[in-house]
Amino acid sequence: NYLFKITLQNGNVIIKTLVHKLLNGNTWTNYLKIGDFIAIYENEKINYSKITNIESIKFKGYIYDLEVDVYHNFISPYTRILSRSKE
Repeated sequence: NYLFKITLQNGNVIIKTLVHKLLNGNTWTNYLKIGDFIAIYENEKINYSKITNIESIKFKGYIYDLEVDVYHNFISPYTRILSRSKE
């Protein structure tokens, strides 16, 4: 299993599975590349920060999936990055 460590221009870092989607413009996607912009929540609104690095991390162990009822969207309390666990 692999996880993906994504570093943003604003200094935030998120580690995610391939399944978890991030908001890129108006699209939820799990296919991201360096130079893409992803949504972050700051100052009471949605802004965007550029991806500056992506690295894959080999992972052996359990991964827990947070599911938010109805919409399946959530904001990481540490990085303020918007994420989605399902369609």
